[in-house]
Amino acid sequence: MHTKPTRKPFFTSKDLFQITALVAINLFIALWLQKHHATIWSWDIVHLREGDDYGLEALIAFAQLFFFGLMIQHFLKIIVTDINRTSSKIYIPKILTQGISVLIYVFIALFGAIKLYNLPIKSLLAASGLVSVILAYAFRELISDFLASAQIQMNRFARIGDWIGYKHNEEIVTAKVIDLDQQSLTLLDASNITRVIRNSQFLQQSIINYSAHGNIAIRQTEIELSSRLPHTELLPILENALEYLNYSNKHFHGAHHARIKNLHQGNLIFKLEYRCHPSISSGESNHLAVDAALRFLKCAGFDLRDRKSTRL
Repeated sequence: MHTKPTRKPFFTSKDLFQITALVAINLFIALWLQKHHATIWSWDIVHLREGDDYGLEALIAFAQLFFFGLMIQHFLKIIVTDINRTSSKIYIPKILTQGISVLIYVFIALFGAIKLYNLPIKSLLAASGLVSVILAYAFRELISDFLASAQIQMNRFARIGDWIGYKHNEEIVTAKVIDLDQQSLTLLDASNITRVIRNSQFLQQSIINYSAHGNIAIRQTEIELSSRLPHTELLPILENALEYLNYSNKHFHGAHHARIKNLHQGNLIFKLEYRCHPSISSGESNHLAVDAALRFLKCAGFDLRDRKSTRL
């Protein structure tokens, strides 16, 4: 009998304490304003543009805006955390949550400026629009990386711990994602070399996520043998060599094939295709595949002296 796993509570004890504290602070401010000024909104009694000093009421107004925004932001964080924990289809990246939090504070600051300073909405929106255009141009690369990070996480192109493959200088590099932030990905390849790639540049690559397919990398190498050797006997031996590699090495698993690729200068070129874990470098895995093939051929009694060449 299988018991249904218990669902984690929507609020943790830490969340419950923080939300209770924020709600209490907002209620205290509203009750204080109601008692002394017959309103629960501080901006109804504070007009800084008209010459009001930054007295207690002004400080209360700023505090009310700040704690109200903080409460909304914390509710958003709790909802997003619950969705990511319980949903297998929807994932909201942290960077998107941070962006929405910034927009919440910007909106509250804009609202406070309009209410507390009695500023005209049209002129304020026009000024903020101009500033936004200037800032967007100045930080266009940062914004591009920010949006790329959100796209990478939302579409699950890569997550921390995933093994991925991407093209770099006409070479397929296999690496593990060890960090993913707003600007860049940090990768550790199979040769223990750390690589840092900007998010916008990473999205321009042709990406293979091996972790999304069971951590299986499909690779191939070639071995060149004399055409005087009986190819009908060579193929089963090469298949057995790859099967033994699957059995003896934990990094190798899955289907494998040995085929004749073509004829080159009187020699047969055999293609060995196999599957292995992406953590092993392609150079090492090809070496192991060819080494196993040669040992099996020698054990089968084939004389390979001066009649073979291998090509990795």
